[in-house]
Amino acid sequence: MSAARQVIRARDAEQGALRRRAEHFRRDLLQAESLAVQQTNEVDLIRIQLKNETNNARKSINKAEDSVANLRRDLIQAQSKVVHAEKMDEIRLEENFEGKLLKAEDDLKAAFVVRDKALEKAKNATRSEHVL
Repeated sequence: MSAARQVIRARDAEQGALRRRAEHFRRDLLQAESLAVQQTNEVDLIRIQLKNETNNARKSINKAEDSVANLRRDLIQAQSKVVHAEKMDEIRLEENFEGKLLKAEDDLKAAFVVRDKALEKAKNATRSEHVL
């Protein structure tokens, strides 16, 4: 009987050890599952953040592309205005507007002198008529 009791005690001890190991594995499994759920939630959160950042980056890129297009349009308009101004300056130089203006001013001065002489003659003529 003593040998049977020893076998039973050994078996009970082994079963207790197995139960403790099973409980330990069960706790490890629950912790692993909890950690897996937590990591899955973190991965989902990271995916959402990446998606939001990607959308913001796309919006920024589109806005930058629009700005570039507007700047190009403005640059082309400015270049057109410069070309037009250069062409007008060339026409001004070819037409010699400054020279024509100076000549017109001289002609105007000469016309004033002629007018003043004519007025003086008219006054003198009027005096002569009054004297007679």
